[in-house]
Amino acid sequence: MTQQKTLSDYTLTDYILWCAIGFGFWLLGVIVIRTLGSNVFQEGNAILILLYLFSIPNGFITVYICRAIARIPMQQMLLPLTVMNVAALLLDGIGVAAGAYGNDHEVVRYGAAWLLWTFGLVLLVGLWLSSRKAGN
Repeated sequence: MTQQKTLSDYTLTDYILWCAIGFGFWLLGVIVIRTLGSNVFQEGNAILILLYLFSIPNGFITVYICRAIARIPMQQMLLPLTVMNVAALLLDGIGVAAGAYGNDHEVVRYGAAWLLWTFGLVLLVGLWLSSRKAGN
């Protein structure tokens, strides 16, 4: 079993990489929101429900992609995923305020909500996979 690393066991380069990964996934989310726009991100849209459901397997894919880029064993991924998500969440707040998701308030509301759901889901999946791999 691998010893759990602490905050100080990683370098500044690691943290910058994790923030960059968080930025990349946030940017991908912005592209999805801007591309789908009011066609999906509106009240009562069944496609929005499907997008939420699709986010579940996508959460697993995202964790494995992050693990491959960060080159860290799965049982050590909770800290990097947390840093990635904090970076993405901070960008989400700035993105909402700066109009990165567009000018339609309904699109902004439902798009930002979907991103928050996805960020939380990735953390939950990362927690589950990292504890599973650690044998806990």
